Amino acid sequence: MLQEKFLNIARNAMKIQCFDDKQVKKKIQYYNKQRIAMSVLLIIAVAILLLVPSFGAESAVIRIAVFGSIAFILLSILFVLTWQRIVLIFVIVTAYITIEFCLGKIYLKEFLLMLLCNISTLLVSVRIARNFFHMLLCEYKTMSALALEATTDHLTQLLNRKGLEQTLSTALNICKRERKLVGVLLIDIDYFKSYNDTLGHLKGDHILQQVALQMKSCFKRESDIIGRIGGDEFLIFIQDTEDEKVISMAQNLLASLSQLKVKSGPNQCLSVSIGIETGIPDNQDTINDYYNRADKELYYAKKNGRNCISHKHTIVKNSNEHTQQTELLGLKSLITECVRK
Repeated sequence: MLQEKFLNIARNAMKIQCFDDKQVKKKIQYYNKQRIAMSVLLIIAVAILLLVPSFGAESAVIRIAVFGSIAFILLSILFVLTWQRIVLIFVIVTAYITIEFCLGKIYLKEFLLMLLCNISTLLVSVRIARNFFHMLLCEYKTMSALALEATTDHLTQLLNRKGLEQTLSTALNICKRERKLVGVLLIDIDYFKSYNDTLGHLKGDHILQQVALQMKSCFKRESDIIGRIGGDEFLIFIQDTEDEKVISMAQNLLASLSQLKVKSGPNQCLSVSIGIETGIPDNQDTINDYYNRADKELYYAKKNGRNCISHKHTIVKNSNEHTQQTELLGLKSLITECVRK
């Protein structure tokens, strides 16, 4: 389901990691761009101080080597570099002093000192880049977790109203563009207030969680969107599905909920009323339009005895209830026949 992209971080860790990595890289690029001017000025200043006095002098080789090491240090401090770039700069700077040492233009003492300096800069630079990257990644994960919490219903772990608004807007636009069928189901638990009054709010919360689990079980396609609007009212958004299939899926939900026994409740089994609105959305249609039409269907279902589905003002009964009524009528007929005999 689409809401699992918000709710199940563990399952989508790789996707979130990829998203965070891209965001971190963009931020690092922005961070580095801001420091280009300052780094250029510093390197030019160092070059003037070290190299200008040495033109034509024997000390020019050492001054160039020192300049390379200092530039390496400055780049490592001012920029957040990838380890590939850090190693590349290290190899270039170290290769120069190694060649000059082999040619005898740099003494062993100076060579070892600059080599040690370059190695230290390499290790420190890698450490700085790693810590910076980790810090940004943690920041984005924290922001993602906060965004997830803001769009999740704490009790049922479904999308809350805010999460639905964000997700449904995008989903409806896709259906408009691709001319896909849309189905909106509004679901209301029958006599929920009585459950709360009779059994207590903790039991009422447990009922809400049971209903949410059954919804996830019956509507588990990746494109199905499930959310809790508030109280005992839920919304399910289905796309690219024929009306008969939508009604069949709703019937499966009714049947599965009727298997949940609720002791001391107004009914011996849990039931819901469902209003369904389907169709191919026009450009001017909004999710509120579908919600309002589905709400009218939900009202019609309640008006016609609850524990049923209303679609285009046609009532579809719970298949389990119909089977039970048939069995009950058969049993009554059998008892009546036995009495007569």
